[in-house]
Amino acid sequence: MTKLVGIIFWVLVIINAVGLISVVFMERKNPETAIAWILAIIFLPIIGLVLYAMFGTTFFMRDRRKLNTTRIEDRFNEQAMNQKVKSFFEGDSHQELPESEYKNIMLLNRNHGDAVLSEDNHIQVYTDANVKYADLFADLRNAKTTIHITYFIIQDDHYGNEFINILTEKAAAGLEVRLMYDVNASNHTPKKFFKPYLEAGGKLCRFLPSPLGNFLRINYRMHRKIVVIDGQIGYMGGMNIGDEYASMKPSITPWRDTHLRLTGSAVYALQSRFFVDWYNITGEDLSRLHNMGNYFARVNEPGNLPVQIVTSGPDIEDMLIYDAMIAMINNARHTIKIQTPYFIPDDAFLQAIKLAAKSGVDIQIMIPGIPDKKAVYQTTLTYIEDVFNWGVSVYRHKGFIHAKTIVIDDEICTIGSCNIDNRSFALDFEINAFVYDTAFAQNYSRIFEADKKDCEVLNKEFFDKRGLVIRGVAAITRLFSPLM
Repeated sequence: MTKLVGIIFWVLVIINAVGLISVVFMERKNPETAIAWILAIIFLPIIGLVLYAMFGTTFFMRDRRKLNTTRIEDRFNEQAMNQKVKSFFEGDSHQELPESEYKNIMLLNRNHGDAVLSEDNHIQVYTDANVKYADLFADLRNAKTTIHITYFIIQDDHYGNEFINILTEKAAAGLEVRLMYDVNASNHTPKKFFKPYLEAGGKLCRFLPSPLGNFLRINYRMHRKIVVIDGQIGYMGGMNIGDEYASMKPSITPWRDTHLRLTGSAVYALQSRFFVDWYNITGEDLSRLHNMGNYFARVNEPGNLPVQIVTSGPDIEDMLIYDAMIAMINNARHTIKIQTPYFIPDDAFLQAIKLAAKSGVDIQIMIPGIPDKKAVYQTTLTYIEDVFNWGVSVYRHKGFIHAKTIVIDDEICTIGSCNIDNRSFALDFEINAFVYDTAFAQNYSRIFEADKKDCEVLNKEFFDKRGLVIRGVAAITRLFSPLM
């Protein structure tokens, strides 16, 4: 018996050592994150390793997806039937960018993230999910050829059922309908919810399911929200499909979010991202099909908004949206307005905020008053207290603010799915639009100002009133912020 215990002990020691080797040598993590995981594995043997398998490793994702992404993006260049589409994908490295005070951010997104700047876009902003759903469902009902959709969450409720019923009708009518959703985030939505849609001929992709359920798939979630209709109309932003986004869930009401409807060449970037994500999970290579005109339709009524679509995820080593956000903050001269449900930045992001605040930039951050994750919220407040002490104005919304937006100097704006935390920056798949237009940025700045009417302005008394127990728990959870 003693010998068996000794064998088990050394097996566990070896397994733990393999985990440490993975953290230190096989994956390129920033020092903060690596040290946090090393401490967890050392002081919580095996348990720390299991947590690392659930939350930490990105090795298998990076190698697999980088190969597939390169392969399919090469074929976009070869097979695009529309010359304008072809130039859109091929012209990024040779594109002559417009002169702008923020040209460096355009260059960063182009050279660092292969994000093409398109200048012929219309954008409609939604802050009310009921209005977004009405327009989205109308566009879906009017679809003629193709519908491609990615959502993080699809709920089995009023709006979820209306959504899937429309897709079922369009699939039955002979349209190409493809739907991808995150199986972890939508774990309360049963498979039978999609059965009529599948029977009607719709195609369905459950993003990264695990044979062990959701146990080992807590990281690498598909947090993007993408809709492309007939290759002409796109939707993206923070809203998923469900009643709670329309403030119909009493425990987390009111819900305040931001979403976009786009037309113009920026839709090509949404479509190409869907192509790559769909191929990587299903193996269906849409770029080999011959009806590319249905996927990348001509822009019939061009607008005038310059837009770059930037995506990021654990499949690549650089945090592209994160880098672009820091570049925006570093460029700010007058104002920075941020809306985020979670504020758990790393040291570099926090330092950028600090330097901007100390340089006289008026920084305003809006966070929820009703949290959806209490531990994460308490961690958020520790960082909010830091920036408050640097002179940042903090507004706590009366409900749950789920918008992910940054406006700089009322001149440029980014809106998308990316929260200000390590999970969005490094662990999940995200997508943001960067819009370089003063009128658009000023309009969103007015939306921000209107939201302030529904907010409490945080002051020193608010932070002083937080009890020792809450502060102690928050201090402990903050130690794990690189993993959040």
